[in-house]
Amino acid sequence: MSLEAGSFLGHINSIPEKLFGVLGLDENTTEGRSEILVRAEHVTIEKDEAGAGTVEQVSFAGHYIIYRVSIEGCILIVYRIQGGIESGDRVRIGLSREP
Repeated sequence: MSLEAGSFLGHINSIPEKLFGVLGLDENTTEGRSEILVRAEHVTIEKDEAGAGTVEQVSFAGHYIIYRVSIEGCILIVYRIQGGIESGDRVRIGLSREP
């Protein structure tokens, strides 16, 4: 899937290799790739004072909330149904196991 094709139905995050460890990805999962493409709804965040990410912006978008998260010099967009995370909060980043 290309970034252009994937983004037709919503935001796609281009996740560089330097974030693979933070996301708990290993070589078996990434198969030697230098980046992976992940839909915004498949990125998870949890409030965590020791987390590697910082929420830069929170936007209400109807039935979900859009979070703009800075992590190791990269920006990830996350769609989440639950609130409770605010701009400036530290967060732990992960990937959903749901397809």
